[in-house]
Amino acid sequence: MGRKTVYNQIVSDKDWELVSNDNKKLIQEFIAYLHSSNRSLETISQYESQLRIFFTWVLNNANNDYFPNIKKRSFINFIGYGFNLGWSPARVNSLKSVLSSLSNYFENCYSEEFPTFHNPIKSLSTVVSEPVREKTILDDNIIAETLDKLIKDKEYQLATFLSILANSGMRRSETIQLMTDYFIPERIVYNTFYKSPPLKCKGRGKNGKRLSRYIFIDGFQKYLDLWLDERKRLGINIPNLFVTKEKGEYLPAKISTCNTFANKISEVMGNFYYNHCVRHYFVSKLKKSGVSNEIIMEIIKWSDEKMIKIYSDFDEGEEKLEKFFINQGN
Repeated sequence: MGRKTVYNQIVSDKDWELVSNDNKKLIQEFIAYLHSSNRSLETISQYESQLRIFFTWVLNNANNDYFPNIKKRSFINFIGYGFNLGWSPARVNSLKSVLSSLSNYFENCYSEEFPTFHNPIKSLSTVVSEPVREKTILDDNIIAETLDKLIKDKEYQLATFLSILANSGMRRSETIQLMTDYFIPERIVYNTFYKSPPLKCKGRGKNGKRLSRYIFIDGFQKYLDLWLDERKRLGINIPNLFVTKEKGEYLPAKISTCNTFANKISEVMGNFYYNHCVRHYFVSKLKKSGVSNEIIMEIIKWSDEKMIKIYSDFDEGEEKLEKFFINQGN
């Protein structure tokens, strides 16, 4: 069974139609402001989705009040409502952050009409974050066994997807930008990696950061070859490496496709698999192999060495103890 997160379907089209026009207009203006502030499209989409949740709740629980008239206790009740639905502290804090941003926008842009309005979220206590599920730690054996099972099942695209994550530390949003012609001899560097053209990576702004990614050839090439052969057999002609099929037509993979991949890999792996845990695996593998922090930072394009500590699950202290006592035994 794959890792699950609580995402409750609480915004119906029927309810949204009844949300006050003033609040709908405010959301539209705020979204336009976010665009003008060069926020990423993904961030803007998340903000809009979260505001729909909040204002639908206001419709049903706070008299459909216009935003500046919503009482502080209503915000507190909304947070309690979220916890009752099973939201994690991280999700609650995310919603609070969005509401705080909207409040700041309203305070700055509507000061003439509402001079006494001040951000009500600032006075609310921060919810202490805590793990809501056990962290998945992968090792070489788990990855190898899962890849073998996928190949046995002729799931060549899934095997290539998992392999590229395990050999590059990419994010899922980066994998769907890959093209088949990125994997040609001319793109091999140091006889070790494929080096991609600059991809849109996580970062502020619509375009994010533009970074090239390195993919270790060993442990990846054989799965890529199987997938490229399968693509020819299936008649897939689009250049995107990863694809989805809709109404009989092959289309470029999307983030939702990656989530579907994750669910399928979970079933094969028999573990709580999610795509980001492979990023931890990749960093841990580099550390265990003795790759220096400086080189790891260059491969993943990190500027802060603290990121290695966050992502590495390799216990160097445990390794030192093991080597010491094994040597003592000899």
